[in-house]
Amino acid sequence: MKVLLRNRKKKVHFHYNISEKQFRRFVRMAKKGQVVNWTDKLFSLLETRLDNVVFRMGMSNTRDGARQLVSHKHITVNGRIVNIPSYTLRPGDKVAVREKSKSLQFLGNFCNRTIHWGLENSIRNVKKKETVNIIF
Repeated sequence: MKVLLRNRKKKVHFHYNISEKQFRRFVRMAKKGQVVNWTDKLFSLLETRLDNVVFRMGMSNTRDGARQLVSHKHITVNGRIVNIPSYTLRPGDKVAVREKSKSLQFLGNFCNRTIHWGLENSIRNVKKKETVNIIF
């Protein structure tokens, strides 16, 4: 049983590109309060990381690429440049491509299409807008 749990934990580490310390922090946050199923809350917390949202929006083909976009200051949250991939988004946050970065070929293509993604419409985009509203 322990081997099975250890393998699942390794998959989460690899899938979301997080360290053991970050994982422990997310588990503590998920277990906080009266929660029936803390694993669902854990995954919803992991899905709100900025690098994961950028990946889910389709700006990058990989999570590593999304992490690089964030760390190279191509992404804004609520109009402010954020270069921390582990930044946790809150309901109502607006994620957008930085104005200077829209001229880049791979990000310019993203700005011209509509995005529909989410766990129960977690992220939605108004047609032909560069901003994505976060809704939980």
